[in-house]
Amino acid sequence: MPTDWVTEAEKNFLVKKSGKLFIYAVTAIRFIGDDRVQDPQTHLALILNTQSLREAGATPYAQLDKLYMEVLRNSLSSSNHREILRRFQIVVGSIVLLREPLPLRSLAEFVQYETRVVETSLRHLHSVIVPPSNTHEAPRIYHPSFLEFITDPSRCPMSEFVIVAVPEQELRHAIRCFELMATHLRRDVAGISDPSLLNSEVDGFEEKVREALAPEAQYACQYWASHLSSVEFGERRVVEALEGFSMRSILWWFEAMSLLGSISNAVMLIKEAHHWAGVEPEWQQSLGTLCGHSGFVMTAAFSPDGLCLASGSTDGTVQLWDPISCTSIATLEGHYNSVVAIAFSPDGSCLASGSRDHTVQLWDPISGASIAKLEGHSDEIQAIAFSPDGLCLASGSRDHTVQLWDPISVWTLAFSPDGLYLASGSWDHTVQLWGPISTAYLRRLEGHSDRVNAIAFSPNGLCLASGSEDHTVQLWNPISGASIAKLEGHSAHITSIAFSPDGSCLASSSTDGTVQLWDPISGASIAKLEGHSYSDQTIVFSPNGSCLASGSSDCTLKLWDPVSGMPIAKLEGHFGCITTVVFSPNGLQLASGAEDNTLRLWDPILSASPTTLEGHSDRVNAISFSPNGLCLASCSNDSTIRLWNPISGACIAKLEDHTDWVNDIAFSPDGLILASASDDATVRLWDPLSGVSMATLHHSDLVMTIAFSPNGLCLASGCYDHAVQLWDPISGASIAKLEDHGPVWTLAFSADGLCLASGSDGDTMPGQLQLWDLTSGTSIATLQGHSKPIDKLSFSFDGCSLISHSWTETFIWDLTSQPPYPLASGSSLATPGQFVGMTPPIWSQQGQWIQVMQEHNGHARRICSKDHTVRLWNPISGASIAKLEGHSEPVSIVFSPDGSCLASSSTDGTVQLWDPISGASIAKLEGHSYSDQTIVFSPNGSCLATGSIDSTLRLWDPVSGMPIAKLEGHSDWVNTVVFSPNGLQLASASHDATVRLWDPLSGASIATLEHSDWVLAIAFSPNGSCLASGCYDHTIQLWDPLSGASIAKLEDHGQVWALAFSADGLCLASGSDDPRTKPVQLQLWDLTSGTSIATLQGHSEPVDKLAFSFDGCSLISHSYDVYEDGP
Repeated sequence: MPTDWVTEAEKNFLVKKSGKLFIYAVTAIRFIGDDRVQDPQTHLALILNTQSLREAGATPYAQLDKLYMEVLRNSLSSSNHREILRRFQIVVGSIVLLREPLPLRSLAEFVQYETRVVETSLRHLHSVIVPPSNTHEAPRIYHPSFLEFITDPSRCPMSEFVIVAVPEQELRHAIRCFELMATHLRRDVAGISDPSLLNSEVDGFEEKVREALAPEAQYACQYWASHLSSVEFGERRVVEALEGFSMRSILWWFEAMSLLGSISNAVMLIKEAHHWAGVEPEWQQSLGTLCGHSGFVMTAAFSPDGLCLASGSTDGTVQLWDPISCTSIATLEGHYNSVVAIAFSPDGSCLASGSRDHTVQLWDPISGASIAKLEGHSDEIQAIAFSPDGLCLASGSRDHTVQLWDPISVWTLAFSPDGLYLASGSWDHTVQLWGPISTAYLRRLEGHSDRVNAIAFSPNGLCLASGSEDHTVQLWNPISGASIAKLEGHSAHITSIAFSPDGSCLASSSTDGTVQLWDPISGASIAKLEGHSYSDQTIVFSPNGSCLASGSSDCTLKLWDPVSGMPIAKLEGHFGCITTVVFSPNGLQLASGAEDNTLRLWDPILSASPTTLEGHSDRVNAISFSPNGLCLASCSNDSTIRLWNPISGACIAKLEDHTDWVNDIAFSPDGLILASASDDATVRLWDPLSGVSMATLHHSDLVMTIAFSPNGLCLASGCYDHAVQLWDPISGASIAKLEDHGPVWTLAFSADGLCLASGSDGDTMPGQLQLWDLTSGTSIATLQGHSKPIDKLSFSFDGCSLISHSWTETFIWDLTSQPPYPLASGSSLATPGQFVGMTPPIWSQQGQWIQVMQEHNGHARRICSKDHTVRLWNPISGASIAKLEGHSEPVSIVFSPDGSCLASSSTDGTVQLWDPISGASIAKLEGHSYSDQTIVFSPNGSCLATGSIDSTLRLWDPVSGMPIAKLEGHSDWVNTVVFSPNGLQLASASHDATVRLWDPLSGASIATLEHSDWVLAIAFSPNGSCLASGCYDHTIQLWDPLSGASIAKLEDHGQVWALAFSADGLCLASGSDDPRTKPVQLQLWDLTSGTSIATLQGHSEPVDKLAFSFDGCSLISHSYDVYEDGP
């Protein structure tokens, strides 16, 4: 069509008619673009010819309603209006009124039309209903406003288009459900043959069920009673259908519900049908005798619907009976003394029993499962009662007290990685989101139909996963609260979920004995890991994501390849259900705890026979490695904590101050504090080196879970008293109490320490999610020893050592000593000399060592040299792997976080991207007009930033090699560039005496931080809450990167060339060039006090590179000490 077929006046008129409603614009575009019936100009004219823009008293949706009316009118052809309207009511009415969406083919089967007829009916409504791309997808309404329009007679003026859940519609749906069940159900419908097998024991179980029960048949089985209850009782057709179902299909239906994992719902559906029919139990004059207790019967109570009778006895058990048949349904065991009081909750979903053992037990009367054990009385229970709304349980005791309890519980907690959200999963089937900084309730995520057992954030924080006893995993957008996907595939309760470290894979374990691997982006199932013979209890990824471990109640562990889904090894040795599994920080050990009262240490690579750690006298509840991996802690129902040497397996200490079960333990990030949570209503802080109890933090009820913030400055504890407590682990003081919560069962901090998540359970106060802002640490010490400028630093993974490299020598620092001192050094460059104490440095062929970068997996090192090449080396054999040529003179090299890309900058103003496996050049990035001084990848590897002598920064896409943005603002050389740990800020230091903060997403300048001279070094603290900048004016400035405010100024230093934070953020190392002092100094600063801790001497030239080991025990410094005439 000609480009001017729509005039500007018509466009403006359409915009005004939209009334700022985006859905109006979208619907209008779809309607005008529908050329399957009429041309676009005709459809445009239909919209333009409707009434005036805004009538007096018109609602904001008036124009949208008129547009919807035109769409519906246009769906009618010139003839046979009556049949089209009938099909509309049946097809669209079913889409609106059915309890859950059905795929197109199943929808056609349900409404008894051919699939092509349903497709044709929906094709004319494509402006408002999303047509499925194939028959296996369900049609859905584009926007809720259309649903509201066609179900509200006051908004839709044509009554023939109004869809209301009238009895006739519900009658048709109820009868259709009975017809479908009569057609599809039969004995052994899935062809399993052996009725003694559990669902989890049947090969290809899910495929058999899918083939036997089509989606429309599954819908009929699950929702017939819902439609029946909306029909007036006595309607002949539905009564006949119900009688036929009861006589011919009901037993086959129970079998089908079992196959669908909904047998507990089947009981509720029968109760719903009884209520609709007004059926009451028919009692005989002669009552039956219920026999089964071995002691006196002390108490009995009927369920609210009268279909269940519970009795308590001096034999310590509760019996559930069918009062009509006088048969026993279940025996509930858990008390160890007489049961003297029993009460059902008003809705019949919970049974409480009180005993002379001083406890109250909560039970699920349908499954017979124990929900919770309530402890607090000091003498026998005499009476119990629920409040009328079921939200409170009261218990009276001979200890002269009445206790009030919340019978609902929160089961799981998790922080988002950025610390801005706390999520909690609850018994009330919901997930709650909280703001831990403001302590505000954010939103409630609804979609599960049973208890939420597990929640986890993806590493980037953009996805929240929840696992439930409804057999599904739900994916949510934590920002909007929208449901992203529903992952179905398990046939039993979800017990645990975990994201891989890179977020590309989600694993879920279930009591069906399987582990499922999912793609969290598409929601597709990647693999189903089968091998356990009983339910999986726990799953965990190795630190590098290459291995997934699962522990099961079948007493075994399995190791899996999460990429292929193939089993790697089966680890056997435990004689009880495995309760907890954890990898050591370096991934070289796997520890497991079990109900056999033991821990076992495994080699996940060799899968050799484990080391057995014995000492506990009851179930092991939790285990935790210290951050450096040199200590393993375990807690147990025997009320003790044990500390073990994971290398020798010896017990180091036994901590015994708790008086009840110890539920959880956690090390602080620096490993100096061990926290434990107990049923004795306390959290205890321990010194793991001496085993001495440092502090006792009191709750008012059972403490279920604890978690340290990543920077160690905050400890969170979740309690059954409906509160999350935040503590200062140094002083033991309470920071805050987060209430309006259910009983708290689990806690987790985000990776950057800015967020705390807590999970709880409640009805009026359903499970909550809290996020908390954690503060940063300060500088600790000064290290001296190099004689030339330092250009490279790196911490060891255990944090006990730091390696520093200069152009003439390399130092290894012991950070466990006071003050730190160099363990070893190497100084010859022209020819490789001896390097005492550690791995020798690697040299270029010309002996001109410039830079070392170590790949993430430690298998290769990369060398950049003045011979204009980059070389790849095998650090074990010393062999050259590849020679990368293309630069005129390389300046700097850096690996992407996942090791898949190597970037090198050059004095020729370009950046080269290389494949480190093949050595091939991926891309050449050109844009700077002078030499690139610095390059850095964002934490997730999605962006590469470069800074140059031309005073600019550039952002690049490392996958395509395309430029993203050019950041201008500096007026002199850009000396260094660094991303914040969460990747949301970029900092640059310049010769123009400023530090600039940038938004790497928009490229906008956020703040300018001013010095009085060249700024040569910058570094973010590990949690991103502090930015340090070192200047040529002999000072270090500490800044708040969010506000740009100055926190502190550290002086008495030389010209600062290098900065590095320790992993816990409590120590800052600075390297300088001070003409007043020879040798050159390396300073360590304590950031809590702002004072210098130590001065390390040894360098003779400026120190220009620093890095701590990961455990903070070592520091590496680099200097220009080699050549008299410069490097």
